[in-house]
Amino acid sequence: MMSGRGVVTWTTVGVHVPRRAFHAAEDQPPVSAARGAGSGRRHGLTPPSGGGRRGGGWLPVVLLLAGALLAGVAWWWPQAPEGLRLVDGELEVPRAVETQVAEPRLAGPTAAPAGAVDVSGSWLEVPAVGLRARIGSDLRARGAGDWVPPLADVGRWPASAGLDAGQGAVMLAGHVWVGDEPGVFGRLHELRPGNLLVLGAGGGREEFLVSRVQQVPRGGLPGWAWGAREGARRLVLVTCAGRVEDAAGQRVWSQNLVIEGLPRR
Repeated sequence: MMSGRGVVTWTTVGVHVPRRAFHAAEDQPPVSAARGAGSGRRHGLTPPSGGGRRGGGWLPVVLLLAGALLAGVAWWWPQAPEGLRLVDGELEVPRAVETQVAEPRLAGPTAAPAGAVDVSGSWLEVPAVGLRARIGSDLRARGAGDWVPPLADVGRWPASAGLDAGQGAVMLAGHVWVGDEPGVFGRLHELRPGNLLVLGAGGGREEFLVSRVQQVPRGGLPGWAWGAREGARRLVLVTCAGRVEDAAGQRVWSQNLVIEGLPRR
């Protein structure tokens, strides 16, 4: 969620992240109730009724039960979804490699992502992260200066340049995580200088190369990130970053990731 001109906050409203995205270890049922960690009888283990040296017959049983216990703990232990990490019980997006290049050179794949679905109207393609997405409605206003991107599509900051204007900076925003699935910009943190960005609009296509990657606190975007309808042509992509945390009674992502692309020469 973007808040105000020059300030950006991304809350979990519309990007549902439960207060505890994963159960903590202390919230788990006893290991004996976990799958694969039941009683000895359940595993076909029958304690010896006697014979042999005293206590010696129990050793294999103890080892098997210990193995079952560890397997049960591993099964129940919190796991981060693909593309994210779990740090101190909270979801975290891997940190992007921050950099800036004045004259980027093409790097990485250029072909359309394999299996990419054709999208009508305006679209964004980022081959390096397998992205081809529709550019839907503009970011919608909600509350006092809050701006929210579409759930499944990429949204445009309404004050930025037009998609096919040929000049000015276009700012596009998308979610990093939606419900239980990665959002449209879920892999944006993987981008590097020179990666190709393709903007499709008005029946044509415009190519950009990643020139800047910056991760900032959610308190505000840098001035260069905001789109402008005049000036040099640029493409700016914005999404959530950092980790999920509490802020003013809401669950929000702690940072924002901003990607800048310059026209491919």
